[in-house]
Formats: sequence, structure tokens, C-alpha cells
Amino acid sequence: MNRCVFVFLISLALLNGQWTVAGGIRGLKRVKRPRIGVEPRSGLHALIKQQNITAVTHAPSMRKIFNATRYQVKNSKDLLKRTRHSVVQISSPNHSAVLGTGFVFKERKKIWIAMPFHLGGLSGTKRTVRLRKLDGSIAEQEVTIALNGTAGWHSPDVSLAELPKQWRNEVEPLEIAPADRKAETYSVGYVAGDFNMDDHVLASGQFTHVDGQSMLRQFHIPGSTLEFPISGNGYCGSVILQRINGEWKAVGMHNGHVLDLENPAASIASSVNLARTIPQLIDNYVHPIAMGHGLTFRGWEITRLDVQERVDTITVIRADGTQEAPIYVRNFAAPYSDAHVEQAVEDFDLQRGDKLIFSIKGRTEAQKRTSREVEFVIP
Repeated sequence: MNRCVFVFLISLALLNGQWTVAGGIRGLKRVKRPRIGVEPRSGLHALIKQQNITAVTHAPSMRKIFNATRYQVKNSKDLLKRTRHSVVQISSPNHSAVLGTGFVFKERKKIWIAMPFHLGGLSGTKRTVRLRKLDGSIAEQEVTIALNGTAGWHSPDVSLAELPKQWRNEVEPLEIAPADRKAETYSVGYVAGDFNMDDHVLASGQFTHVDGQSMLRQFHIPGSTLEFPISGNGYCGSVILQRINGEWKAVGMHNGHVLDLENPAASIASSVNLARTIPQLIDNYVHPIAMGHGLTFRGWEITRLDVQERVDTITVIRADGTQEAPIYVRNFAAPYSDAHVEQAVEDFDLQRGDKLIFSIKGRTEAQKRTSREVEFVIP
């Protein structure tokens, strides 16, 4: 879905007064909750501020919702058992209140803590991680973000920190696997506020889109009603799991949602595609590439460009053979990015089987006389 369309739908829903927004846009301005971080001041937040929307945040009502998710979500006991020592709470340094959610996973022989980029921030940022160890005790420690993606649609909204060494034998890291569009999804996480490690929020749903670095799914939190809507601020970072070959695997990370409280089945949530995002981020961190960078479309790396190469034109050829006029990216109206080629061709409404042809040239006069072409077919 075009990001502008997504934002428009959110805005329209808010104007109808039936939806509550949380996640990547940082929750509701009018929610009465402990002050955590910076309050929103503009854009959608200004629109939200004008709406008569109040979300439940006080502990007794919230715990009713916690209990509802625990007893009404299918496989909840199994899910909580598997994630008891892998889903963590994220806070700002020197603050006890929950800021958001993260989870522990294993990749490239290392154990990592994942959280959204819009929560964790750039490498070097400090965050406090709170988890339950295998012996049942609660541990808390400040960690430093080691690597990060970026925020935005079809962007890797991820920040990663290495798990502290003393915790390596105290957790049960999750394994990452590709998402299955047909299988039921479940998510486990926390919401922002003064809540403890047992105050999980569980949700279920079904994927509708799994291509690229971002995914969409239908989304439902039991117990959240029109009279008592949950404040989903902080749920970003919750791990999305599917049962694959009899084992729970991490396939996504929740990074925003829009709830339709009158028709819960119509609620939608966005998430990071872990199998597409995490390996690439970690590979570039563990084995940094000194020269060049990737040419990427919706998370797929098409080719690597030498430091002296650049894309000159992009041509779209439809599945039926029809050729569209080429795009000269250096004259493109909006800023062009090799990391997000989809932004340059978003007006073409690309379908499966359509082909992109990239004409790549060198930067010097001598190199400009030679070029290469790379083709990519929309899967």
C-alpha cells in the first residue's frame, strides 16, 4: 500500500471518530499516561489531539485487557511459555516505565535484542532492557544500540543491540523464519506505562501482504472495546510468531497498527519482515562492505553498485510486453534512493511479472561511455 494512502486512511478513520491509533506514530496525544519521551506536536498527532478519543491506561482496566488476551487468544499458554525468556521490556535510561517492547533472537552465531528503530534509534543510543531469566528472576541492564535501519514504509524499522554476555545462558532466543501468508499469526508484547513482566498483551491475526521489508496483517486484541479501548502505545517491537514445523518461529516485528473498535476484524497492523531485514543488517555489520552499496527494491537486493557506478534510467516493461517511458532518475522530481527504488516507480502500480530494467553507468567521462543493464522481475 502506498504510504500516503495508508496515512490518508488513518486520517479519515480518525475523523470518523471510530479508530484509535498506536505504534509507529507514537500513540494518542490525549491519552492520560506517565510522561515518557517526547510528546507529539504536529502532523497526525495534531489531528489526533482534536479528536474526542480516550484510551484506557490505568492499571486495573489494563489488566482486565491483559487477562482477556491471555484467555481468549488461541495457543496463549504455549505462546507465553515460549516467549517468557525472550520477549523483553524497553525503557529509557533512568526511567522504570515501559517505553516499548523488544525480543531476543539468535542470528550469525550471536544473540541480539531487537526493537523498532523509532524506539531504539541510531547506533550509540542507550536503552534499558528488562527481562525474565531462566531462574525466574527479573534482570535489567542498559545496552547500546549497535546497528540500525531506518524508519518509513518498506524500510527496515529495526535497531539491534548485542545481548550482554552475562545473559547468554539466561534466555531462550527465538529463531527467525520467513513469514507464511496463509498461517495464523500471533504477537506477544507490552504496552507503555508502569507494568510488570507478566503484563503481556497478546494479539492474533492473518497476513494480507508479506512482500518486501514491511508486511500487513489483520489484527485483533481481545478485550479492547469501543467503551474501553487499549492504549497500544508501546506495543511496537512485539514479536510476531507462526508455528512452523511444530515450532514457534519469529517472522515479524510489530511496528504500528490502526484499530477499528466497532469492527475488530477490520483492524490492521504493519510489521517488519524479519527474514528480509535482519540478515542483511547483521551481515553488513559483521562483514562491513568498504566499497559500493546495494540497489534495492522493496527489500530485495537486485545488485551491488560499485562506488563509481550510478543508476541512469529505469524502464518498466509490463508482463504483456508493453514498455513504459524510461525514468531518468537524475531528473526525478523527488529525491532518488538506490536503497528504495520502489519510490521512483510507485506511480506505475507494478504487478507480479512486470520487469524493471536498470541502466547503470559510471561517474567519470570514460566510464559513462560504457554501461550495464540489470533486470528485475516483480515476484
